[in-house]
Amino acid sequence: MKLSCFNASMFGSNALMTLNQAEEITSRLIDFMARKPPNACRRVSQLGGHTLPVFHNAFCLVVAKQRQVADDDPKLREVSCAYADKADALVGSLSRSVLLDEDMDRLDMLQKGSPEFNRLFVDSVQRRIAQCDFEWKRKPNHESLVAFNEYCWSLEPGDSLYWQKVYTHLDIAYDENSPSGLPEMALDDGGHFGWHVGSVKSRRKLPLYQILLWAAGAVALIWLLAKSAN
Repeated sequence: MKLSCFNASMFGSNALMTLNQAEEITSRLIDFMARKPPNACRRVSQLGGHTLPVFHNAFCLVVAKQRQVADDDPKLREVSCAYADKADALVGSLSRSVLLDEDMDRLDMLQKGSPEFNRLFVDSVQRRIAQCDFEWKRKPNHESLVAFNEYCWSLEPGDSLYWQKVYTHLDIAYDENSPSGLPEMALDDGGHFGWHVGSVKSRRKLPLYQILLWAAGAVALIWLLAKSAN
């Protein structure tokens, strides 16, 4: 399985990213990491060209949306905080659970558990960590998703500049396609419901009581994250 939803090579650490793109990146990564690979490791090429800063930004935008949805509800705030914590662990695991393709090719030719395999595996992890350190140099002052979640909770969800502040904090370019305003429960063009923010497309609003369905979906995502971290 290869994680690819659009031309990820165009996404630098501070390039434009819409909320829809962020949600697609994160949902695909969660699904990808939840699938157990045959040899316990995945290939960098399967990440669809996304770097760690891009994954970090995508999860941050999802966290910012969840903060708006949760607002002052203690139960939903707990869900939002748990999501940020699990997402932090997931992004961090990408430096060790995903190896360079050339190293994976060499490992596939060796017997798993043999001295040669074990030596190459350790070297492969070190090379991958070095690559990730290089990627993070494009976003040297990034904060943990847990800390970012706390930042989002320091903002007023109804502030007209909420999303501009989030994008500025993350050093992501902001334009007319970026999210704005408060989220609302609505159907998208595919007939799927959820909390949507600042979409120009017409949507049919759903009863507010269906927030319970959103909460169930959030819990399911957290379960996948927890599963992938084990």
